[in-house]
Amino acid sequence: MFPQVNSQKRVRASISAPNATKVHLDLGGVKYDMKKDSNGVWTGESNPQDEGFHYYQLNIDGASVPGPGSLYFYGAGRWGSGIEIPSEDQDFFALKNVPHGLVSENIYFSKLTNSFRRCFVYTPPWRGQTIMWLQNL
Repeated sequence: MFPQVNSQKRVRASISAPNATKVHLDLGGVKYDMKKDSNGVWTGESNPQDEGFHYYQLNIDGASVPGPGSLYFYGAGRWGSGIEIPSEDQDFFALKNVPHGLVSENIYFSKLTNSFRRCFVYTPPWRGQTIMWLQNL
């Protein structure tokens, strides 16, 4: 299934476009040539990419199209294909069963501004310590 990311952090994409004359993988504004096989399937690979999320598209004879095997993400004012280059420290980003605090919203009247204001109170999961910050309504 495409797109793929190999161990060298290169992105590989493929699309069937038997009548196309030129196809590119456009990843981060850099266009990589793709090659057509005897079945009309174009495949191409990028240079190694930085870790993290990247938008990409395929350019078929000048028309930019999303990758058929990708989810679509909204960014840069439009929908597009995206791919994640895994990080070396993936465990850091993994969901873990850790204690969580509580954020509460309180509305109060401020004599200083003569208006109602909104206050968020964070109560950490340890010793009942409280951190408070204010936000204008």
